[in-house]
Amino acid sequence: MDFNVDKYSKVIVEQIQQNFSDLYDAVAIVPKLEKEVDKLTKIQEKSPNTLDEREAKTKVALYKQSIQGLVSNYDAYRSIEPLSVGLFGEWGSGKTHLLKLIENQIIDEQKKSNNPFKQITIPVFFNAWRFEKEEHLIIPLFQTLLATIEEFDSKHLSKSAKKQLGRTKERLKILSFSLAKGLKLPRNIKSAVASLLSGDYTVITDFFDMEKVSKEFKEKSNESFPTEENLKKLLQSERIESIYMNIPKWIEKITIADRVNFVFLIDDLDRCLPENTLKMLESIKLFLDVPSCAFVLAIDDDVVECGVAYHYRDYLKDIVRLDGKTQKQSEELPITGHEYLEKMIQLPFRIPVIDSNDVLGFLQKYYGDRFSELLDDEKEQLVENKGARDIAKKSEEVLKFFADTIPPKPRKIKRTAMLFQAKINILKELEQHNLDPILVAKLTLLELFAPKLLRFIQNNNYKEMFDVLHDFSNLTDTKDKEAKNSLANSSRIKNWIESQKNEEDKRVYTKLLEIVEESYHSRMVFKLDYIFKERLEKQKLIEAMEQKTRTVIAQEEKELINLISKEFEALLFGEGETQWRKAFDNHELFEEGKALLTVEAIEEITKKAKGKKGFCDNPKWLLIVAEYITQEQFIKLLEDIYPYRMNKYQTTFEEYDRYCEATGVKKPKDEGWGRGDRPVINVSWEDATAYAKWLSKTSEEEYRLPTEDEWYLACNVGAKTDWHFGNNESELKEYAWYRENSKNKTHPVGKKKPNKLGLYDMHGNVWEWCKDWYDIEEKEKVLRGGSWDGYAGGTRSAGHDGIFPIFRLDIVGFRLLRTLP
Repeated sequence: MDFNVDKYSKVIVEQIQQNFSDLYDAVAIVPKLEKEVDKLTKIQEKSPNTLDEREAKTKVALYKQSIQGLVSNYDAYRSIEPLSVGLFGEWGSGKTHLLKLIENQIIDEQKKSNNPFKQITIPVFFNAWRFEKEEHLIIPLFQTLLATIEEFDSKHLSKSAKKQLGRTKERLKILSFSLAKGLKLPRNIKSAVASLLSGDYTVITDFFDMEKVSKEFKEKSNESFPTEENLKKLLQSERIESIYMNIPKWIEKITIADRVNFVFLIDDLDRCLPENTLKMLESIKLFLDVPSCAFVLAIDDDVVECGVAYHYRDYLKDIVRLDGKTQKQSEELPITGHEYLEKMIQLPFRIPVIDSNDVLGFLQKYYGDRFSELLDDEKEQLVENKGARDIAKKSEEVLKFFADTIPPKPRKIKRTAMLFQAKINILKELEQHNLDPILVAKLTLLELFAPKLLRFIQNNNYKEMFDVLHDFSNLTDTKDKEAKNSLANSSRIKNWIESQKNEEDKRVYTKLLEIVEESYHSRMVFKLDYIFKERLEKQKLIEAMEQKTRTVIAQEEKELINLISKEFEALLFGEGETQWRKAFDNHELFEEGKALLTVEAIEEITKKAKGKKGFCDNPKWLLIVAEYITQEQFIKLLEDIYPYRMNKYQTTFEEYDRYCEATGVKKPKDEGWGRGDRPVINVSWEDATAYAKWLSKTSEEEYRLPTEDEWYLACNVGAKTDWHFGNNESELKEYAWYRENSKNKTHPVGKKKPNKLGLYDMHGNVWEWCKDWYDIEEKEKVLRGGSWDGYAGGTRSAGHDGIFPIFRLDIVGFRLLRTLP
C-alpha cells in the first residue's frame, strides 16, 4: 500500500544528511580558524602598531578562543544534538519497509556524483528482538555495527575510503571488546585514548583491573599485542569493571577523527518485552549519544507505555486532587511513555492511517494477477470501457471484500493474501472446483484475526454456530427501527439469548457472545459483521470446513419423508433462520442432503404458513423450504402463498419516458443505442424509487424495488446453481446479454430465454437496483444480475455489487416488484 512511503524516506534521509552536514561544518571550522590565526599572526608581525595589526591581534585572540573551546569543550558542535527519528505505528504498519527504504537511500545517495553526504555515512540495520535474551543489547548492537562496516567496506567504498574506514573498524573493535569484557576506565583517559586513536595498542593494559585478570595476562601485560587474535586470547578472564560511561567520548573522537557517521536503524523494538524495549532505548541514550550518530527507531509507542509502567512500578505515588467538593485519590507515574519518548526523539513520525482504497490498490498491484489466475475461469482481457476493469470477476470480488475487511496494516494484508492462496490451492487439490472464494476469504480472516472464535465454532457444531452469528449480526431493534444491526450490539444479543427456551442453547450462545465481545475489545477491531452479515451456503460451508467434496444426490434418488411433528413445526415456524434450519438438520438424512419432504408434508407446511405472520412473504424462510422439495413443488408453493410478483421485464425506456413526460422529470440519456423496449439506463436508485411511487399511484397497484433476497428468490427459484438455468457457462448466451455477445450496448428486453418463473434478462443486459444497503456503513445500494459490460462470472445469481444511490450509469437499470391484491 502506498502512503507516499518514498516521500517519507526522502524527507528523513534529507534531515539526517543536514544534521551531519552541520556537524561537519562545525568541525571543519577548526583547521580554517588555525589557518586564519597563522595568516593574521604574519600580518601582525609585518605591520606592528597599525590598524591592521590591532585588528589582526583581536581576531587572533578570538580565533584562538574559538579553537580552544571547540577542542576542549566541544562547544561549537555539542549544540548539534544526535538526530533521533521515531517511526510510530502498530505491528505490521510498514515500519520495517520504511527503515529498509531509508537504508537503501543512504547507500544510493553516496554513489552519486553529487553525493550530499560530506563524510562516509553507514546505515546500521539492527533487529532488537533477535537479541532480546542478551544481557546487554548494546553488545550485539556493536557487533552488528562492525559487521555492517565490513559489508559496507566490501561493497561501496573507494580505495582511499576503504583505508579511512579500516582505521575506524580497528578502533571500534577495541570498544566492542571492552563492552563485552566489562573493562574499566583508565585513570589517564586523555592519554590512553590519544594513544588508542594513533594505533598504539600497548595502552590496552591500562583498561584492565590487574587484580582480577588471570596470571597469563599479568605475565603478558607489558607486551604489545596489536592483533585481534592475541587480544581475544588475553581477554579470557572474568567480567571486570565496566567502562560504559566513557564509551560516547571514544566514539565521538573516533568518528570525528576518521570522518565517518553512523545511522542506526533500530527495528522490532516493539516485539521485545516492554522492559527490554526500555533497556534498549536507555542503552542507545547512554552509549551512542554523540552528534556523529543518528537513530531511526521503529516503535509501537503503546509498548513503550507498558515499559515505562513496568520500569517505574515501584515509584507510583498517591495524588490527592480536589474535584469540586469531593476528594479523589489516585496513583500516578513520575513519567509517562509519551514524556519518555519526547526526551529521546526529536523528529516523531506517525505512520499514517490507510483506508480501504489503499488496501485495494496494494492487493491489485501485488496479488491481482495471482488471484485472477487462481480463481477466474477465463483469462483476463483488457477492454476499452472507460478504462475500467470488470469488477464482477471472482478475483475482483475477493480483492474488494478483503479491502473492506482486512485491518489496514501491510503485514496483515500480506499474511491474509498468502493464507488465502494456500487455502484455495488445498481445496483445488481436493478437487473442489466449484468452491466459493468469498467463503474461503471469510474463513481466512477468521483464522488470522479471530482464531479463538473460529476454534469455538469448530468445536460446537460449526453449521449452527455460523447461523447463530448470522442471527446475532442481523437482530433488529423493535424499539428503534433505524438502529443498525451489528455483532457489536451486545445488549440486544443478550436479550435475544435470554428469550431462548433451551438452557443448553443459552449457555453455548452466551459463551459465543463473550468471545465475540473479546474480539470487539481487542486492540485492533476486526469487522466481524462482514463475515456473518450474509448467511453462508450450507453445502459450500461443509466442503470448505471439512475440506472434502460431498456427493450430490439426484432428486429421484432421495428418500421421501414426512417430518411433520410438534417439534418440527416449533422449529420451522420459530424465530429466525437458525431454528428454521434446525428443523431439518435434526434429521440425519435431511442434514446430509439425502431426503425430501412428502407431498403431504408440503401441504401441511403450506397450510400452517398461511395462518402465521411473517412466513409467506419471507424469502429467507421460503428458500430454506426450497432445499427440501423439488423446484416444481416450490413454484407451486410460491403461487399458493407468496404475495409478490416480480415484473417480467426490466423497466424500459418506453415506460420510464411516460413517467418523465407526466412529471416533468428530465429523460435519461440512451447513449445513442435507442430507447423504446431497451432497458432504461442512467437512472439512480432515487430515480428508480421515485418511478415506483409514481407507478403505484397511477396504476392503483403497489410497486417497489425488490430486496436482494426477493430478487435472488425470483431469479433462481430455489435452485442452488450459479445461474438460474444451471452451472454450465456455455449456456449463458441463450439467457443473457453480457460482454461476449452484447457488442458493448444494451438490447431490447425479452429477446433471450426466461427463467422458470417466466422472467427475462435476470442475467445481464443491465444491473438492477435493489432496496437494500450494500455495505454496513450504508453508503451504497445493492446491484444484482450483471450487465452488458460484464464477464460471465459477473452475471451469476448470487453475485452482487454496490454503488452510491445517486450514481447514474449506462450499465445500471431496474426491475420492480408488485404486491398482489
